[in-house]
Amino acid sequence: MDSVPYTKDEELAFLRLARDGDMSAFEKLAEPYRMKAIGWATQRVGVDDAEDVVMQAMDKAWRSLPAFGGDARFSSWLYRI
Repeated sequence: MDSVPYTKDEELAFLRLARDGDMSAFEKLAEPYRMKAIGWATQRVGVDDAEDVVMQAMDKAWRSLPAFGGDARFSSWLYRI
């Protein structure tokens, strides 16, 4: 896994804000992993569909934030989606 862009405390602060509906906080959490996710998706579904797959995963992550307890790193949880 690539280096994590935020400390655990910073990540938890963004997570709290995102759970309260702050989309910009969610984007700060998710954006550092977007290009890696696109690369992963490209290998599995091809270039034409990779962006759509990642957008769907990000949307699911946004809607599923209440289920994320914060006990794992956000990146680990996001990649599982």
